[in-house]
Amino acid sequence: MPLEVSLRYPCETVFSGPAASVMGAFALTMDQQTSVVVDIGGTTTDLALILGGKPLYASRGAVLGGHYSHVRSFALRSLALGGDSALRWNGEIISIGPDRLGPAACFGGPVATPTDAINYLEGGKLGRPELSAQALKSIAQQAGLTVEELAQEVIRQVNGRLVASIKDMFKTWEQEPAYKIWEIVNKRKVKADLVVGIGAAAGSFVPALAKQLGCRALVHQYSPVANALGAAVARPTLSLLLHADTRQRAYHLNLEGISGEFNPHSQLEDAKKLALKHLQQIARERGMGRYADRYEFFLEEQFNMIRGWSTTGKQFDVGVQIAPGVIDGFEGVQP
Repeated sequence: MPLEVSLRYPCETVFSGPAASVMGAFALTMDQQTSVVVDIGGTTTDLALILGGKPLYASRGAVLGGHYSHVRSFALRSLALGGDSALRWNGEIISIGPDRLGPAACFGGPVATPTDAINYLEGGKLGRPELSAQALKSIAQQAGLTVEELAQEVIRQVNGRLVASIKDMFKTWEQEPAYKIWEIVNKRKVKADLVVGIGAAAGSFVPALAKQLGCRALVHQYSPVANALGAAVARPTLSLLLHADTRQRAYHLNLEGISGEFNPHSQLEDAKKLALKHLQQIARERGMGRYADRYEFFLEEQFNMIRGWSTTGKQFDVGVQIAPGVIDGFEGVQP
């Protein structure tokens, strides 16, 4: 959304960081495949799904503190697992995170991290590799392991947790209407074609992760900056919900406090036209008018109201949005 709009409606920026990564992955692929997006940051890893070339939405809105909101959001999950997660020996096992005490040891941080494990196994390509080895050695001695054994165990644990989370996330994604419709239309179960790695650490984790999931990996030369790419090329989006009641002869939008009269003889198509009219008008007011024709309906429901033995009216619920995509003129990136 335009900056001035975000200042007026800050709640709508919820999950904008992970959303930018999803759009970055979309910008890197620009195809009709099904891709799991794995954004490995310093503190967390964000998971999302691009289903048949379209980012999957959470039909019930963004979940904040365990509660559903009315903010439209991609179906996302964040894990407290990142490249800078602190490594420890707790007397029985090697633990990873969930906290971050600073950057990786090779960059001057206080403790060893998965980044240091990668750095050690890949021959010291980051920062000061001797600091990675030193921090890992401290933990390895406590655990009775060599530094290489410790580093391999860390990578095994990270990928194991990611694989388990992705498989569990697929079970959650299965509850989304768009997911179910895709399976019905395509007459087969959803299966990932790609794992798209986002973030500086993606190249070290994603190839092995994709192999475990039985699909291909995509770690593009722009993967480390794909979040910024997504923020730069994602076109503005806007969504609204319209509720109309023929008995009360009124309709209401979930935006701007807009309401008005509704013809008692209206049908679902009339409610859809009204919702689209308001979407395009608000889009123009918010400086998004050039994309107002890229709309799609994500909700179309109709209910008859019965009193006694007679139908006394109808209620309509309609959701319409400017679909996510890239700005005009963007045609993808070089392989």
